[in-house]
Amino acid sequence: MPKTFPMHDRLLLAFHQAEEVYDSALAGHTHRVSDIATRIGKRLGMSSAELKDLSWIATLHDIGKLGVAQEIIQKTGSLTEVEWIEMRQHPLIGEAIILAISPAFEEIGRGVRGHHERWDGLGYPDAIGGDQIPLMSRVVAISDSYDALRTVRTYRSGVSTDEEALRSIVLGADSHYDASLVEVFGRVVTDDSD
Repeated sequence: MPKTFPMHDRLLLAFHQAEEVYDSALAGHTHRVSDIATRIGKRLGMSSAELKDLSWIATLHDIGKLGVAQEIIQKTGSLTEVEWIEMRQHPLIGEAIILAISPAFEEIGRGVRGHHERWDGLGYPDAIGGDQIPLMSRVVAISDSYDALRTVRTYRSGVSTDEEALRSIVLGADSHYDASLVEVFGRVVTDDSD
């Protein structure tokens, strides 16, 4: 990561706090996603600078929801197609917010932009797949999905157990997720020594 000033980190933190105020459900979610993603990153042998970027990407992956109507964010039940179109803009909005803080955060912005891409190319916003998806985005995608499955969400009823959530991620290997990262993720969540 390029050298940045502490002020830039404080701005990222301020936006994260604004995100949590806007959508209170994100408060614990982003911390859990960051924890899981960082543990995966350590298993992958990422450097301390890479782990810092990964932690920020995981913490701010949904920052673009600040640009999505509150009625959509808080809606109970399924979104309409029009509402999904707006919701699918949040990775782009998130990247724009991060780059507005500093161009030095290009890697973080790119990671946020890619967190809803899928290994099979059927994700959004760019419909890229495989290794075209930034590695950190692929790590955050798995971490985000796992935590989302295990927590209450306004748009679905029921919560998965840890085992059910893990099984769902494993079933998504090679379609939703990078299978090699799913394997590392499985070791992370089943091994308490991390």
